[in-house]
Amino acid sequence: MKIAMLLFVALSTLGTSVLAADTVKAAPGEPFLVRDIRPGTQSSVPGYLMKLEDSVLFGAYGPGGDWSLWRSDGTESGTYLLHQVRVENTDGPFGVQIGEMLLFGARNPGSELWRTDGTTAGTLMVSDDFWYSSGPIWFGKLGDVALFAAADTWGGRELFRSDGTERGTRLVEVIGQQHLHGNPHDFVELNGKSIFVARHIVWGVEPFITDGTEAGTRLLKDINPFEILPRTYAEHSYPENLTRVGELVFFTADDGDHGRELWITDGTTAGTEMVLDIRPGAEPSLDETPRVHLVPGGAGVFFIADDGVHGRELWTSDGTASGTYMVKDIAPGPSDGIHDLEIVYVDNHIALAALDGRVFFAGDDGVHGAELWVSDGTEAGTVLVEDIQPGPAGSEPFRMFAAAGRLFFSADDGERGRSAWSSDGTELGTWSLGDLRPGEESSSPSRQQFVSLGNLVLFQAIDDEHGVELWAIEPPPLCRGRQATVYVDSTGVVRGGTLDGQGYAGVLQGSAGGDVIVGTDADDMIQAHSGNDYVCGGRGHDIIHGHYGNDMLDGGEGQNRLYGGPGDDDCIAGASHSSCWSYRARRAR
Repeated sequence: MKIAMLLFVALSTLGTSVLAADTVKAAPGEPFLVRDIRPGTQSSVPGYLMKLEDSVLFGAYGPGGDWSLWRSDGTESGTYLLHQVRVENTDGPFGVQIGEMLLFGARNPGSELWRTDGTTAGTLMVSDDFWYSSGPIWFGKLGDVALFAAADTWGGRELFRSDGTERGTRLVEVIGQQHLHGNPHDFVELNGKSIFVARHIVWGVEPFITDGTEAGTRLLKDINPFEILPRTYAEHSYPENLTRVGELVFFTADDGDHGRELWITDGTTAGTEMVLDIRPGAEPSLDETPRVHLVPGGAGVFFIADDGVHGRELWTSDGTASGTYMVKDIAPGPSDGIHDLEIVYVDNHIALAALDGRVFFAGDDGVHGAELWVSDGTEAGTVLVEDIQPGPAGSEPFRMFAAAGRLFFSADDGERGRSAWSSDGTELGTWSLGDLRPGEESSSPSRQQFVSLGNLVLFQAIDDEHGVELWAIEPPPLCRGRQATVYVDSTGVVRGGTLDGQGYAGVLQGSAGGDVIVGTDADDMIQAHSGNDYVCGGRGHDIIHGHYGNDMLDGGEGQNRLYGGPGDDDCIAGASHSSCWSYRARRAR
């Protein structure tokens, strides 16, 4: 089966409308091409997407085949070449936002620090006073300045800072010493300082902390102390997966005695300690390579661990030994309940994503194969979301990202190949985002992250006509976990029902079948039709009429008036001073 790459960028509500008249809208919930940046079957391959205010910046191959900096607001006319500068390839975000500008590394011709405010005139090199090609990379943020790694005059990659001006860009500290690269990376801000990982000539690869000054940059803790120089591979703790939750930073490390385990720090040496030896002895409970993700959720973090008894399962921790435990033995016994799916497909990362305090992951209970699961941190609340590909093969969901209140991921349902899906954590709220390559040809999520902007989901996708280009979809809203079939899109046009395609004038009408109707934030007049309908008002003061059939009427947040029709209706008035009337209501509140 041919695997094609698909990159999503989810856009959440920041404005009332991001779609212009030049954008051709598809039917509700169907993807559409934003712009064929490199016309024909040649691919622009947009990548390294970063959000800046009301736009997304990214690298792409233009019509001439040059890799340059592009900008998009989700419309065809708003997607254009920003600057010929070549965005640097990186294994993380290519820059960081400071105030209203983005600082990033780019090559023109040497690799240096650049800034942009999202305009061509405002896209400039910050400084060219470094080594010929300083190669800034691994960006982080500390207050109103950026931290990053760049080459110093010795050629080693060391810790720098910048406020976006030439005067405010300087070397902070040489950690690596002489020609040994310090390679500072994984910056996490905590209480006015930044915790990061770097390599020292004596201490090896360990956690460091900085306040942005030379005097305030120091080793946080030598977790795996050396005994004899030169230091060997086994005498580095190699901290990974730094994740802040409240006043703590969680990470994984190897102290040389317990294998790779879960650690925490509060920014002090004394407060940097192993949480629990999950797999007692020298064997690690966590993977030695950076395939483990720590994601915030519950009272702390969720992660994947193997205690040597239950196999690889979902765990959670609040930073204490007593608060660190296996959530559920999904595959009873020593079998793995979570498989390392992504090592086969993309970039050696297990799929974990946090959304509203819950965590989504690919679980395998030994019956359904690897499918989408969700957990709230309790055994009872850890459940299969949907058996997307029925049977033991499994849909193998991975590359999960949370944005715009939903989960986006890749899965193979056995009919359409690997394609894009979305879920709110319920079976009814889990659906395919469309089949861009009909049949068994696949469109698979790549390594890029979701970014919020408007009511769209933008994504890099491949089809047989355009190659790999920028696409978009506007996911319909939900009503009681069901995808809307009648609603108002971000352009103010009614989608579905008897008024499909008309400009919204305060009225939504269903069709003859069973509809799922979702109102707006304004005051709506909603008229259901025959069939068993689901109707959800928005935030306004709504008037909702059911009709023949067994309807579910939910008024929403405003002061609403709900009228059921003949049938067994479920009537939920909503806010106080609302009324709900039905012929034979099953429930009225």
